[in-house]
Amino acid sequence: MLISIIHDQSTVLLLEHPEDGIHVGLLHKLISLFKSYSDRGQFILASHSPEIFNRLEPQEIRLVTMVEGITYLRTLNETEIAAAHQFIREEGTLADFIETIAEG
Repeated sequence: MLISIIHDQSTVLLLEHPEDGIHVGLLHKLISLFKSYSDRGQFILASHSPEIFNRLEPQEIRLVTMVEGITYLRTLNETEIAAAHQFIREEGTLADFIETIAEG
């Protein structure tokens, strides 16, 4: 992963479950590395990991759902982003907030 992040000239890198097999401490460093190299391209991480969600900002999250065989992708809207920031300040983590959206 590190070699691809640093040396690959692709403009998009898709990683499915990057948290698999990586120690949580190293995962936090990896997310920081993605952010520092994001000006060179786009990183798309497919994950259910609370550890990943909690290292991101609400506006960096994309929710993917499937309804009747059709896949939908969306960002959090402005109201949800504001609610996420308030939730993080007062109640819990971004991963916990995302769970409340997924349930609703």
